[in-house]
Amino acid sequence: MLRHDSRSAVEAFLAGEPYTRAGLFATTTIECFDCFLPHADPHFLEKLLFAAREWIAANRGKAGVKT
Repeated sequence: MLRHDSRSAVEAFLAGEPYTRAGLFATTTIECFDCFLPHADPHFLEKLLFAAREWIAANRGKAGVKT
């Protein structure tokens, strides 16, 4: 999640961002919003990070997966 003044500023940031340049992300999505509501589960992001780490560990070395 990024906070910038314009879409072009976000695109410029992403163009120089090391993970993006390394091809870590298959896709990126830019959406503008002006209100953020917390997730109902206060541990949502922690669980998401844990699941992502498990996925990376399980898929490391598979064809087409850059880790």
